[in-house]
Amino acid sequence: MNKIKSPEQYKEIIGTAKANGYKLTNCFFMPAAIRQKTADGTLFYENTDGGLLLLDDIVDFYRCYYYLSESVEPKPVHLDKQAVIEFPFTGELNEKQLAQIEKIEAMGFHLGRESGMMTCQGDKIIKRTIQQSDFTVETASENDAQKVFDLITGTFNPLYSFLPKLSELHDIIAEGRVLAIHCGSDLAAALISSVEKKSAIINQVAVDPVYRGKGLGKLIVQAYHDKYMAEIPTFQHWVDLNNTPAVNMYKSFGYEFSLRNANEYIL
Repeated sequence: MNKIKSPEQYKEIIGTAKANGYKLTNCFFMPAAIRQKTADGTLFYENTDGGLLLLDDIVDFYRCYYYLSESVEPKPVHLDKQAVIEFPFTGELNEKQLAQIEKIEAMGFHLGRESGMMTCQGDKIIKRTIQQSDFTVETASENDAQKVFDLITGTFNPLYSFLPKLSELHDIIAEGRVLAIHCGSDLAAALISSVEKKSAIINQVAVDPVYRGKGLGKLIVQAYHDKYMAEIPTFQHWVDLNNTPAVNMYKSFGYEFSLRNANEYIL
């Protein structure tokens, strides 16, 4: 495995892959991300039969990107830790995408997660009346950072979620993008949000197992709507297709699935 040491080297590697006829790709790195990853020393590449793998090192696993030949069948790859390929698509998979998935599976990846985008226009959000006098939602403080970090990392599989590092979480809290529910000294629930263009997004929402079944998920999502309702026209977020309780909760607020989907393939 070879480390990519500069943006210029990255461009050269990609140029060679394209010159070799590798047209199937899931790469979408922005220039700023390439600069940061090469400066941090977390971006690697590996030439394979009929393709090029780019590996973003996330400590415990790799996020994998690729350029593949349309004509050459790849062989199984062997890495020193788990890897995940995110495969976004819209609507039904077409023949080219299905062929691409066949090549991913030929390299040894298997389907791990299926998710879909749920959306709702702000003026269509259903205002829920949630009877919960024992808990209130607040904007998280700096003192909550470690507890929020522990809750979300204990709830979500990092292979499937772009979880923030603790240092990044401090900045996110400072920006006012984290909501929290406390019960005494406990953190009962937390929600991390972001805004992209004109859409509010739930990045992660988690309820401590001790406090589940008390309606805290609905309570904190309602507070999230209240936070952005006046300024953001669209609300959207990703949901596991097999997470029926979450899907039903969001539908109760007026959300429906859009045509955007994403599968994660695991090595």
